[in-house]
Amino acid sequence: MQVKAPPVREVELFDRDAVNFEEYLQSPLGRLRTELVWTGIASLIEQADSPQYVLDVGGGTGAFALRIATHGHRVLLLDPAQGMLDLATAKAKRDLGAKARANLRVQQGTIMDLRARQLQSKFTVVLCHNILEYAVGPQEILNRMRELIHENGLVSVAVANQDAEPLRTAVNQQDPRAALQLLDRSVHPATLFGGYRRVYALHELVAMLDQAGFHSVAVRGVRVACDYLSQDCLEQQEGWDAAFALEQTLITRSPHKFLARYLHVLARPRV
Repeated sequence: MQVKAPPVREVELFDRDAVNFEEYLQSPLGRLRTELVWTGIASLIEQADSPQYVLDVGGGTGAFALRIATHGHRVLLLDPAQGMLDLATAKAKRDLGAKARANLRVQQGTIMDLRARQLQSKFTVVLCHNILEYAVGPQEILNRMRELIHENGLVSVAVANQDAEPLRTAVNQQDPRAALQLLDRSVHPATLFGGYRRVYALHELVAMLDQAGFHSVAVRGVRVACDYLSQDCLEQQEGWDAAFALEQTLITRSPHKFLARYLHVLARPRV
């Protein structure tokens, strides 16, 4: 059975708020999220011995896809929201040279629209960053990723962390009663796009990857401490640099990474 993800209403929200999303990515917290996730895949992308074939599932306005294309890898940027893809295309025309633009393909749709037999070759890297929160049938998305990836490939999955939500509410909103109610809640309002989104416990995400045929090779925490810093601190370049340095240290350190705003799991196909 085919599962379309995300549902139509969410696609409309992504279309409507594409500009707001791009503005968020350029904000201090948005830049931290992007740069910290990038550190998890940078060595594979920047030091690869051969060109990679990368699928960016729900790649939005191209924060990762455009950067990967500049390193000489072929990238398929896939997103159901045309508004997101329009911004990605405009940025590619503005920021990328001809060779990098030739490496980038932009396509409207979801991963459920792709079939392995339709590809010239399977993907060696698949990115799925903050997509499962909004998806109908997240397990089916991971299953399809397994069908489309090379047996020696790597998947990069980032999700909102369920265990971070109570702490963020208690500290940022100064509301311990609301924080207590969030301890076991897996669905939360989506502040950026409206509607709702799913948050994931680490054991749940690892189990889903295992069910899809992947084994986890690294667990990282993205934005452990910086969500609790003042906006004034992060808006100063010196403050942002210091926050990034701290996060780079905490991103793989236990127990800190388990309370990060986002979980970033790297996994490989089980053969």
